[in-house]
Amino acid sequence: MKVKIKKYATWFGPYQLMNWLFYPFSKEGEYLDREYPEWHEKLSDWYAYSVIGKAHIWLGEKWMDFWNDRRVSVKLDRWDTWNMDETLAYIILPMLKQLKETKHGSPMVDDEDVPAHYPRQQWSQNESRQLDMFADDASDELIWRQYEVRWNYVIDEMIWAFETLAGDHTDWEEQFHSGEFDRITVPVDEEGNEVPDEEAKFFEWRKGPNDTSKFDREGWIAYNDRIQNGFRLFGKYFRALWD
Repeated sequence: MKVKIKKYATWFGPYQLMNWLFYPFSKEGEYLDREYPEWHEKLSDWYAYSVIGKAHIWLGEKWMDFWNDRRVSVKLDRWDTWNMDETLAYIILPMLKQLKETKHGSPMVDDEDVPAHYPRQQWSQNESRQLDMFADDASDELIWRQYEVRWNYVIDEMIWAFETLAGDHTDWEEQFHSGEFDRITVPVDEEGNEVPDEEAKFFEWRKGPNDTSKFDREGWIAYNDRIQNGFRLFGKYFRALWD
């Protein structure tokens, strides 16, 4: 498999040019947080509204139109669809981890998709009265913080599920098996009764005399249910996987 996807374009207009000329070693985020002196702002305004600045903007818009037509090239090999779920997991898992670290917002998450002790989506009347006591900024911060807590839980469950396909927990089923495994084949008739070899219609696999193996079926089911729920959440909130 070989995938090439062009990155999104970054706008580089008149103000970005002036910032880069006078502060060339700043990181991208520092341009937004920096307090610029008055002379710098006036010079930037002058350039932006000049003939050259307007031409700069026109060229920048044309460049954005060209670049934002994302060019995608996907080449599949024949074996990429063998265990396709596992193949996709190798791509999805690191993307989910990066999304959790770099996301800039959180979508709404339904109450049934988070544990009961998590903040509920709907505010009670008492909680609404408490929120009215806060300033608008404080209310917004409280609400968005709860959105983030709920969304982090959902992303963590997705990551945990994909870890069982392409991460550190691919051997998860081993924890539910214990003891020594010993099996013997027994000749049986059509009704499953043991018979001599020459009369056998079938052979049945049974526990041998040294078999001490045990299987924690309930534990396996609970673990598998959590895995399946993680994949369910991935499908349900697929359109919410944005940065």
